[in-house]
Amino acid sequence: MQSLLITPKDEAEFGLLSALLERMHIAATVIADDDKEDIDMGLLMQEAERSQPVSRESIFKALGR
Repeated sequence: MQSLLITPKDEAEFGLLSALLERMHIAATVIADDDKEDIDMGLLMQEAERSQPVSRESIFKALGR
């Protein structure tokens, strides 16, 4: 089954959506901001070009370090 990721605009909307899902007996999981960043990084890694080697320096430059 596919999943749906919803990002509420504020705490009030978060509470409303949480209550609605609970009332409808729909399973929901709260994902922390750090976890969302990890998911985004994983998606970027899947889309990345892998045919050319990349230097360590260029990686850190792209990350701003």
